[in-house]
Amino acid sequence: SAIEGGSPRGCSTKDRPAPRLTATRERSIQRSDEQRNLYKALVEAYEADKNILDTYGESTILKRRREDDDQEGPSAG
Repeated sequence: SAIEGGSPRGCSTKDRPAPRLTATRERSIQRSDEQRNLYKALVEAYEADKNILDTYGESTILKRRREDDDQEGPSAG
C-alpha cells in the first residue's frame, strides 16, 4: 500500500510543511488573487475609457472624470 498509517510511504511528519509555512503560502495565494482582480478591474476601466474616447471624444472622458471627482468629495490632505 502506498499509504501507511495515514502518511505516504517514506514520508514522516518532518517532511510536511510547517503550519506557519502553509499559512504564509495561503496568504501569498490570496494576495495573488487580489492582485489579479485589481489588474482585471484596471484593464476593464481602461477599455471602457478607450471605448468612450473612441466613440464620443476627449470632452466626454474629462466630464466623466470631473463627475467622479465630485462624487468623491474633498480629498483628505
